[in-house]
Amino acid sequence: MYEKQSMKCIVYECMMMILAFDTLVFLSDAQANSENITANDILRKTLETVTSRPPMMADGEIYYKHDYSDKGIIESKFVSRVYIRNQQHDTTRDSWKLKDGKWVKTLEMRRIWYGKNSILRDRMMPFTTESGDFYPGHFNVAYDNKPITFEDGMAGGYGLSGITRKDHFAKVLLESKTLRLRPEMEKVDGFECYVIEGDSSAYYHTVWIDPQNGYMHRKIICEGNSNISNEIPGIVQAGIEVTDVKIEYFAGIPVVTEAKRHFFHERTDGTTLDAVSHEKMSNFVWNPDFESMGAFKMDKIPDGTPVAYWADELNETGVEFQWQGGKIVPNVDEAALEQINKITEEIMNEGEVPAGLVTEKKSEVVPKKAFAAAEELSDTAESREKVIAKSRSFPTLVFILIGLSIIAIIAWRVFLVKGRHP
Repeated sequence: MYEKQSMKCIVYECMMMILAFDTLVFLSDAQANSENITANDILRKTLETVTSRPPMMADGEIYYKHDYSDKGIIESKFVSRVYIRNQQHDTTRDSWKLKDGKWVKTLEMRRIWYGKNSILRDRMMPFTTESGDFYPGHFNVAYDNKPITFEDGMAGGYGLSGITRKDHFAKVLLESKTLRLRPEMEKVDGFECYVIEGDSSAYYHTVWIDPQNGYMHRKIICEGNSNISNEIPGIVQAGIEVTDVKIEYFAGIPVVTEAKRHFFHERTDGTTLDAVSHEKMSNFVWNPDFESMGAFKMDKIPDGTPVAYWADELNETGVEFQWQGGKIVPNVDEAALEQINKITEEIMNEGEVPAGLVTEKKSEVVPKKAFAAAEELSDTAESREKVIAKSRSFPTLVFILIGLSIIAIIAWRVFLVKGRHP
């Protein structure tokens, strides 16, 4: 009996050893599988989380405290509303500056990117400098046919998407030749994170990414490398650090809603800038009713406002433009057209002129209909060139047609005179 119990114990011990061995092998395999993930995989998952979100609306606020070695401390803030629909971004932002303990508005801005082009309006408020000089401010409207990128749209509102300078860190690091994933995960604010490092053109990045929360960043450190002075003229040393990151879920979608960002710049003249910003996002709405919210429709531009028309980074199209009825239209010298019409009418009143030679009225020559709505401007480089070419030739064509009409009228009058006096 004793021998049978001993045999049973031996069998049980063997079975437990086999089970323990199998468990170790399973865990080892699982660990090996988790370690097979690469830095590229992690960064692509980050971008996928950020770029696959549905159309949205959100409010943002950034508070800055700048400490200039040559100017002292300057405090400012930006209050934004952003609408995002695929590659289209509509950002409204008010800028404020703390002066004598009170917040004073310095700038109102709205930029709408329609994917392939954009319209910007900004109004700088009147202000008086510390030396007593008064500046009346200005109002500016500009069209640009430059295509948008994801970073351009987000940079206009706030930096919580993980932007350092302009580009998203994941996009930058995917192009890095020194990209590496640290072998061990590290905790940031109690969350296990992958740690990715790599160079960009101006910075050496270290990013802590939380795989349990949408592969969003928990911390970013960017240290200026040897190319920093080439990328940022006048800067010899620079650094950016993002900490205190808060990630929240809205309808199951993770979003960075709060962060603290520290900037440091040292210039070639020896002066420095040490700045801290606190960034927040709130009031998220997925798939909002853009129409009822007035999104992607430019407002607050008076009719007749000149428009700086930027085509292929040049503000030279041969034609001046203005804002009329919510659209961009070309300017035409109406005084010249009025004078030509007057001369033509005088000639017509002196004798019989075939109806076909009567010039068009000004209201017909210069249609009231808008030249082109910004959102309807062409989607391809070729068609954009047609828009510009049409803009250049339109006034010239009008004058040529009117000139030919006048010549024809004069010739007809000469013919009649000769016919009456042989």
